[in-house]
Amino acid sequence: MRAGAPPPGQGPNTPVPPPGSGGEPVPEDFAFAPAQDVRWGAQAQSDTVTISGLEAPATVFVSGGSYSIDGGPYTSLPGKIQNGQTLTLRAQASIGASGEVEVVAQVG
Repeated sequence: MRAGAPPPGQGPNTPVPPPGSGGEPVPEDFAFAPAQDVRWGAQAQSDTVTISGLEAPATVFVSGGSYSIDGGPYTSLPGKIQNGQTLTLRAQASIGASGEVEVVAQVG
């Protein structure tokens, strides 16, 4: 699971626009550690990161899974996050032994 994502309406293989390219505030860098030893087909949840460096609310985009802000309900729809709020990602693990699932999130 990593930072960066295509805007709404674009698929997971669409190039990611640069953060802040739409005039959005951009947070300090953040990253999620890869989920390890997840059972096939199980829900995998990332570690939780705290968003910092924002001077105004910014849009969150996600592809390949869903996200939660401050432990709230998970969604895959764009939303707003503020400085100091937490972000967690979730995805359905692959059903094959060698499959990988990548969730990409972008703030700003």
